[in-house]
Amino acid sequence: MTTTPKQIGEQLVAIHTALVEKIDAQPWTSASLSVKDSGECLIRLYGTWDMSESSPIAVAKGKTFDAVIKDAFRLIAEIPDANTAAKRKFHKNLANVIDEGNALNLPKEVMAPLNGSMKAMSENLLTHEGSVS
Repeated sequence: MTTTPKQIGEQLVAIHTALVEKIDAQPWTSASLSVKDSGECLIRLYGTWDMSESSPIAVAKGKTFDAVIKDAFRLIAEIPDANTAAKRKFHKNLANVIDEGNALNLPKEVMAPLNGSMKAMSENLLTHEGSVS
């Protein structure tokens, strides 16, 4: 049972370390623990500046310190690794380029390779999402 400030601090360091290992980078700020007036505990997990734009990428919740710490580790396990996150970001950027090209009414011959790339990438991600890291 985590009850002392020192033990809670040690767990926050462990959470920070697990997050750094998962995203392969330093978050723009450390995990923060707060307790609402209702008694609910929260741990805010932050990504790198470009991942989070200063907002938490996840918020762990629990009725006790132990519960919120457990939830924080669960959330970290669910965060995609750095390689998968980079692929998702590339996919999103390509979608934005296609949307912009369509909005500009670019010729079909210009858009065809982009659309073909998006289709192939989407199929690849759907097929290999669980097995590629």
